[in-house]
This record gives sequence, structure tokens and C-alpha cells, in this order.
Amino acid sequence: MNTKEKKECEKIYEENKERLKWFLLKHYGWMDNDDIFDIMQETWKSLSENIKKVSPWEEKSQFAWLVTVAKNRAIDMMRYSDRKNKLDEKVQNLYDTEYRTPQNPVQDIAVERATALDIMSKLSRKEREALFGEDSNVPTSDAKEVRDNSSVCKTYRARKKLRKHMKEGGMDE
Repeated sequence: MNTKEKKECEKIYEENKERLKWFLLKHYGWMDNDDIFDIMQETWKSLSENIKKVSPWEEKSQFAWLVTVAKNRAIDMMRYSDRKNKLDEKVQNLYDTEYRTPQNPVQDIAVERATALDIMSKLSRKEREALFGEDSNVPTSDAKEVRDNSSVCKTYRARKKLRKHMKEGGMDE
């Protein structure tokens, strides 16, 4: 774009930015402000790409062209959003019907077990030993009778880390 085209583009922008914003807010005010801003940005981008064609026109025609481009961008955005929402809904329905049926509690148990194993894998061997004893693969109820202060601190830190990873994994205490 040369200097003359740039000045012409700036002139059209200054003449029409408030009117175009008003138009979009009036007709598409229910959309997010970020979406309206995106539509305006795309409209100005189209203007800069088509400035040679648009600049010789009268001001009314330029504004009509900008409104048409903005409407098309808004329609494209709504179509994209609608397709995305429908796809998300299909995926959710598939997950709900195929994988989360109440007749299959084994699935829920398997998911919980996998989540718990993932959380446990985030603990070091020493932290698992501090929590569960020497055999860190299976929790035991056999606690050492006499515990020194360092083992109490190790257990506390391991429990704290386990709580943190459980919250991150979506498992409440």
C-alpha cells in the first residue's frame, strides 16, 4: 500500500469508525465486546486490502460497503460459533451415553483408579514410603511404633504434596 492509499484508508476509517461501531452495537449488541472488536478489525483489514476499489466511491457507498463486510464477518462468526457448539454438544452426548452410563460402574472405578495412580506417580519413592511404609505399592495400616521427628516431617510434606496433586486431579479429600 502506498502513501496515498494509506491516507485514503485512514480518511475512510476516521469518517466511518463511530458509525460502524454504532451499527454493530445496534444489530449485534448481544455479542461479546471482543467479538464486535474482532468484526471491526476484520472489516478494517478488508478495507485496507480493497482500498483501490473503495476509495473512488461516494461516502454513502463506502459506508454501505463497510456495513456489508461487517455483516458478513458477523454471520461467519455466528456460523463458526454454532458449528463449534454443536460439535461440543455431540462430543458431550457421546461421552455421556457411551462412557458414563450408570449401568457400568466399572468404568467409573477404572477412571478413579487411573487418576489415583497418576497422582501417586507424582510422589517420589521416599514420599510414598513415608506415607505407606516400605511397601509403597499398597497402603498398609502397620505404622511404626516409634517415629522420629524427621519421619514425621517427611510424612507431613508427603501428605501435603498428595493433597495438592489430588486437588489438581479433581479429587477432593
